Amino acid sequence: MRQLKIILLLVAFSCSVFAQDRLSLFISRANKYASVELSDYRKRLCVEYNMSNNSLDDYYRRCGRNWGNVGLALEIARTSGRHMRDVCDYYKRYHRHGWDRVLIEIGIRPGSTCYKPFYDRIHYHSNCWHEHYCSYCDHHDKHHYKHHKKLGQKTYHIQCGSLFVRFLYVHLFTTGFCMLNFRIKQITLYKSNYSKSNSSAFHFLHS
Repeated sequence: MRQLKIILLLVAFSCSVFAQDRLSLFISRANKYASVELSDYRKRLCVEYNMSNNSLDDYYRRCGRNWGNVGLALEIARTSGRHMRDVCDYYKRYHRHGWDRVLIEIGIRPGSTCYKPFYDRIHYHSNCWHEHYCSYCDHHDKHHYKHHKKLGQKTYHIQCGSLFVRFLYVHLFTTGFCMLNFRIKQITLYKSNYSKSNSSAFHFLHS
């Protein structure tokens, strides 16, 4: 029973790591598009989430002046049914722990009914921002394209490196647990055999 709980904990930890990577990818792609076409990025957010430019400016200030955070917060508000002001308050309180903590506090956690739909939409919008960015680069001069292509490649390599490090960490943690569990079984078996041996010797001496 104890081993099952630990395995479930490891699975939950792994899911959390990969979920955080999906959020980071969304924020990165949204910021990349906003950096080259901010007016269109703002317009798309206003239309998608039915809000004014003034409200968008306010949320930008409250989300650490990061347009990727704004896009993510808007999707969290839509999925959870909370007002954006509430999401911004949660961000202010827990942002040092990452967006994954914000989601958990709001109620978008593994096992909840809104967990999968939320990440499906995050995946969809992440791809959309990436496609808009690539389309922008295709329609502009080569120098601009090369500059942002290098920037995109650098960001991609950093994200891949981060993903590999996290995967390696989970792998080492899991391997270490298995080795520890095997060692505990050895010690338990040794103690059991030792107790049986002592018990047999005791009965032999007193027989």
